[in-house]
Amino acid sequence: MFDDVLGFNGALDLSREPLPHFQATIVTEGFDVVEYVWSDSAGFSFLILAFWVEDSTHILRGMNFSWAASNQFNLHTTLRPILRDLGAPSQLLTELSPTGMWGSQIFNMAAIYEEEGISFFLYGGLWPDETQHADYCLDDPLNVGGVTITDPLENGFHDLSPLQEDLIGFIRDMPHFSSSEDVLGLTAGEVTALAMQEREDCIRIDLGGVEPGGGPQSTTVEPSAAPVFSPPPLPSSVESDFLFGGNSPECPLPCWNGLIVGESGREEIQAVFDDVFGFNGAYDLFAEPPPPYYSSPTYDLDGLRVVGYEWARGGVDSLRLAIHLWVEEDTSTLREIAFQWGGDVRLGSQVTLRRILREMGTPSHLVMLLGPPQAYYAAYEVAAIYEEEGVVFWLSGGMPAVRPDDEDALNVEVCLEERFDSGRVHIVEPPPEDSSNFRRFWLSNIPRARYLDPSEDVLGLTAEELTALAMQDEDVCMTIEFEGY
Repeated sequence: MFDDVLGFNGALDLSREPLPHFQATIVTEGFDVVEYVWSDSAGFSFLILAFWVEDSTHILRGMNFSWAASNQFNLHTTLRPILRDLGAPSQLLTELSPTGMWGSQIFNMAAIYEEEGISFFLYGGLWPDETQHADYCLDDPLNVGGVTITDPLENGFHDLSPLQEDLIGFIRDMPHFSSSEDVLGLTAGEVTALAMQEREDCIRIDLGGVEPGGGPQSTTVEPSAAPVFSPPPLPSSVESDFLFGGNSPECPLPCWNGLIVGESGREEIQAVFDDVFGFNGAYDLFAEPPPPYYSSPTYDLDGLRVVGYEWARGGVDSLRLAIHLWVEEDTSTLREIAFQWGGDVRLGSQVTLRRILREMGTPSHLVMLLGPPQAYYAAYEVAAIYEEEGVVFWLSGGMPAVRPDDEDALNVEVCLEERFDSGRVHIVEPPPEDSSNFRRFWLSNIPRARYLDPSEDVLGLTAEELTALAMQDEDVCMTIEFEGY
């Protein structure tokens, strides 16, 4: 199948390849696992095919297809085509929980076809509108998905075989799964009937007061006494260059859109959100509670409060961007600006290592993590620290690993213009000559910072050498070899 359908043509023997890390924990006694992974340049979007075969007979007993963050896969495997192709499932399970990120509410679904031995699992989120409602359409793509095929489930989730237990037992054990009737107000048969219609139908879900595992509230959400702020879309100038687009010859980073840490106050901060982001006085940052779902850094925040806003747009054209500002409680003097983004191609392509070095010059510290590769994918993280300016960049993603012909090694190509799938930027006051406090600051704001190594140990080039390469007119790439993989 790999040779004929996927075009391997005998060039790759799956039986000799190392077990990829995605399924490394799903190892059932008496079975071998063969697997392959396709991922984008950042490793954020991927497709995994995995097969479990009996050791003794080499008979196929289980298959799993998993995917994430790819419009190509997500669009093709929504609930509607599943129901149209396979009919009503034996069980249609749904989880709705208020613990999502970026203001969303977790929305997971599982469609179980017991007689066929097929189990679908779709994971994503719903974004409530100003009335705390959300429309779930049967063709809405969710962020992550998987389908597992095993022998038929003769007694539902009871009496599973050891392999079935390992592959799909987690669905039974999900603590907040309920039937679709409990969460959507529709049985599996009724949802399937909607899927069979020529037009796409959407289900209006009341998210007000949802408890973990609970269904939508039957009561109507009462309007708030104050009008609910509905932010305008991000201006195209911000969406195309949210960080460095706020620079000018008079205001380079660490100045951003005229804001200067240690100098700017309440009026200047509010003016940026009114003028640059189009709030136009409709949302008072200082009168609202701190933005939700933001994990505050671990350094001391005594005497400071957080203001800001988070933009979250779901669906195919998804976008996640958060801008937070720490100000003094008594004077509202700005003490830090923090940017956080994730999962969006456009935002990730704006803050590459090459762009950082070209805009900011050689950093005080340039530390990295690359690999080792697993499942033909190598984690790639970069932190660029500018102590004199008080700016910390942290970028996180991954790179595909390629095996050269007839070599016991995997190669990873790293380009300076590489897009990362998530990142953070923190702007604080420049530290005094004794930078120990600043070091503690950036260590507390960069996940796994203590495990990052200097660029010369990872890529073989110093921060100065990489900066010189970044100044060239064309992107520069280098190949890193991992032997013994």
